[in-house]
Formats: sequence, C-alpha cells, structure tokens
Amino acid sequence: MRYDDGMETLSDETRGQLDRREAGFTPEEREKAVAALRVLLTAHSRAGGMWASLDDAGSVIFAEPYDSDGYYMTVQASEPGDDKAFWEIEVGRREPDDPNEEYGDHTSATGVPMVGCALPVAPSADEIAHLLKSVDEKPLLLGEWAEAPVGMVLVGTKMAVTKRYDS
Repeated sequence: MRYDDGMETLSDETRGQLDRREAGFTPEEREKAVAALRVLLTAHSRAGGMWASLDDAGSVIFAEPYDSDGYYMTVQASEPGDDKAFWEIEVGRREPDDPNEEYGDHTSATGVPMVGCALPVAPSADEIAHLLKSVDEKPLLLGEWAEAPVGMVLVGTKMAVTKRYDS
C-alpha cells in the first residue's frame, strides 16, 4: 500500500516480519491481526502528509512530528492471541543519553514512555487519523498530552490516560 506521494507504507521488511509472525497464528488470530493492520494502514493513509511509520510487524504506528521537541506517539494494536489485550496510545519523549546534554544538542537519545491510554474498544481508522493529523498540525500537543494525569482525557480526543510511566 502506498501514500499518494509514493511513500511506501508496507515495506518488504515489514511484510517479512508479518509473514513470520502470522505463521504461529490460528485462523481466528490471523483474521484479528489482518483487521487491525487494515485499520492502521487506513489511518496511516488518511493522515495526510504527516511522517509516520508502521513498525513492529505492522502492529504499531510511530509518529514523531517535526518541531515536537522530542515528543512522539505510538498507536499499538492489541495482540491477536490475547483476549484481554487492549489497543494502546502512548506518548513519550526522547531523552538525551548523556545527562549533561540538553535536548537538541544531544548526540544520542532514547525514547522514554510518559503516558498510555489503554483502549478497551479498538479505535476506528478515522479516530487514529484524527490523532495523527492533530499532532501534525500542533506538534507541541504531544507535550501537553504527556503531562496529563491518569483519568484525564487527552485534549481534542475521547481517550483518557490510563497509565503514567513516571508514577
């Protein structure tokens, strides 16, 4: 599947990862995984020109908009074999690996999760595309979301924070 601008959404490497992962699925799990992948790919294609990638064998969208001050967002589908698994939205920030360096002047950084929103019902492609477009239009919204306490709905969404990773 491709963006209108020719950006590849599903790379050969990702396809290989999907094939290996799918080999261990039951028919029902495969159907669930394909449905989740379809939602993620549709959302990705509807997000417009924003840079976002499909990672982790097709079960995660990673978005780090330009000028986000190191904040990023992931949208992860639930695991097909785990009936208790939820879809999850996570906001994190890249932190310099050297504590003496400031963000922006760093030589290397590691992503640190800050908040998570466990979604008991799978989001629609439109809901995910809305998230991607929102952070593309206002990259610093991710920083605002990262500060939200447990129970607070992320500004501009219907998704509530279910976990803070710093507490």
